[in-house]
Amino acid sequence: MPVEVHNVLYSYPVYLPEIDYMIFLDVSSNELNKKILSEFSAYSGLRSAKELIFQAKLYNFNKENRAVTWGNIQSYVFEKKLRDLYQCFYYLVNFSLRITPSIILGNKLISPNRWALLSTETHTRIFSTKVSLNVFPVYIEKEALKNIKKRQVFLPLPMTLYEIKATALEFFPTGNIHILNIPLHFVDHPSREFILSEIEGSGEYYIVYAFSFLDVNTSGNNKMINIVENIMPLYPIDILLGLSVMYMESQEIGKLIWRINFNRANVERIRRVLSKRSASIYLHGAWIDLISSKFYPFFNIEENGTHLSVRAINPGFLAHMFRRIFFEKGHEDNIFLLKKLQELFSMLEEYNEIQQKKGNASIVELLGYKRQFEEKYRKKYGKGVWNLLVRASSIVRIREYVLRKYRDIILQHTRR
Repeated sequence: MPVEVHNVLYSYPVYLPEIDYMIFLDVSSNELNKKILSEFSAYSGLRSAKELIFQAKLYNFNKENRAVTWGNIQSYVFEKKLRDLYQCFYYLVNFSLRITPSIILGNKLISPNRWALLSTETHTRIFSTKVSLNVFPVYIEKEALKNIKKRQVFLPLPMTLYEIKATALEFFPTGNIHILNIPLHFVDHPSREFILSEIEGSGEYYIVYAFSFLDVNTSGNNKMINIVENIMPLYPIDILLGLSVMYMESQEIGKLIWRINFNRANVERIRRVLSKRSASIYLHGAWIDLISSKFYPFFNIEENGTHLSVRAINPGFLAHMFRRIFFEKGHEDNIFLLKKLQELFSMLEEYNEIQQKKGNASIVELLGYKRQFEEKYRKKYGKGVWNLLVRASSIVRIREYVLRKYRDIILQHTRR
């Protein structure tokens, strides 16, 4: 959703899945504006954007999380042979966003790693705001869907939105849940998102993706506006995803394969609290029965006594693989890696084991491990598979910095 911040300057939110970070792309060229807007004309949300992807080079990144491209931006229509990968890419983006959910700070929601500051002045008003791409669970009462309000807001131009009341949730590893009453805003009437007859009981839980305009200042009026980009049912796996970074051991964050052990009693406590107000089948029954691998094929879960054990592929690695396939020639063989994820799990675990031997093995021994690894996987995945993983590891290290910073903010937040 483009946000106008000047007569000839638009700012476009850009999510970087390799490092789980969002910036805003400032565009001051009318010609480039028209080009991008024409591509957005048929856009109706992440779920429907199945054939188009943008590639851009970013410059002048600043502390307000804004950057420019100096015109270096191109759009691509997916090649026919790659279109069946879009669903996997869609799951990856969801996976990446949900492991760093937004947090409740006072009377607002904010994402520590997906925000930017925007401001502009017109003849009649001053406009400034912090925009955050928020991903969070909510509870929406059935009664709220019968009381939808129509509102006009200024961002900074007038815009008509539909508003409903909701309760945002934040999960903690202790099993506690924090809540915040917030408004949700829709560009179109939300009746197409919610079918009242399908909601059993008094309400239901959802995962919401929203662009939140925080501390909106329009000539002195402060408001919070949460424009919903996507909304879908809450699954049990969303509880685990939202707690992943907090349960992860420090040494795991920078690896290509994550191993996470969740305290089963605390996680069950959260699900039990949610299920009291929900009749949804998604929140009842056994974990294994409810978590389908088709939703998150790179997030495997096992019940292990007092723990829920998870093995997950680092989403930074997967995003790097997609970028190579989409934009770099000669990497079509990487498609097979993404289509055989169980084999990919095994290969990445073996690579991790070799990396862990660096402190104790000699250079000769390490070279031997590398040679054996390349010989084992060359036939399946082609030459250069070792170099691919080394390069991906450097990208993952940037993501590691983002995740550690996110976790530090969460820890400070939980101590309050």
